Amino acid sequence: MRTANESHFINHVIWHCQFVYDLDSARTAVEYARRDGFLDTHNRLTSIGRSVAKMMVQDFNHYKDLVSIKISEQQDLYNPQANY
Repeated sequence: MRTANESHFINHVIWHCQFVYDLDSARTAVEYARRDGFLDTHNRLTSIGRSVAKMMVQDFNHYKDLVSIKISEQQDLYNPQANY
């Protein structure tokens, strides 16, 4: 069972993939997160996924500069109907 903190980090990893790959769907972002090694096949965070999420949470301005992205509105991360 996932903790609230774990779900929060997973959402950040999905958000990261949406920004980096310019995706408009959380479902597609999950596929990219798996492909890039941020999530395993059971949608659990890997160590690199956790590191990316922690960087986003702890120092978002530095993260934004590192990945050279323009931050826009979050897409559908907090959709309670979504099934990742």
